[in-house]
Amino acid sequence: HADPDARLLPALESLLCYPYGCVEQTTSRCRSLLACARLLPRLYGEEGTAPDADAMLQSGIDRLFSMQTLRGGLAWWPGGRSEYPFGTVYALDLLLDAKAAGLDVPPAPLERMIARAWRFLQTSDDPSLRAYAAEVVSRAHRPVGPLIARLGEVVTRMEDRAHLAMALARGGEEAS
Repeated sequence: HADPDARLLPALESLLCYPYGCVEQTTSRCRSLLACARLLPRLYGEEGTAPDADAMLQSGIDRLFSMQTLRGGLAWWPGGRSEYPFGTVYALDLLLDAKAAGLDVPPAPLERMIARAWRFLQTSDDPSLRAYAAEVVSRAHRPVGPLIARLGEVVTRMEDRAHLAMALARGGEEAS
């Protein structure tokens, strides 16, 4: 049987060289890289041959913020003007994890993105987006309890209910 690490390396190398970069692709690449960053030195073996995961993640964070619109959300591509609400919440989810992992996430643009996701939670016509936004915004220590109570009456998908439960479990009733 092949070493599990050896089987994982080609998939990680494909991820590291992934050439595309819309908001979803950049976020997905960074999410995977954040999860696997500590594996890279072990997988590459020789000292100093592993790619610098933190530098790659920082580059991805910078790319995401290059997509930020004047309203604080993210567009599909750098310099775009039209917001993509799901992409904004999806990227914010990653950025909060990156910040918790000690990466440099600029506070002012992050706060603008949190505020925009909060607005999506309040006003979007898409209950699934609102449920996801509730979970992510709660991780930024925003009180989401009253909004979740109303939203819980309209969401039917199990995934959406799970997002609402996680938001409440994080103390969605009050800011911490």
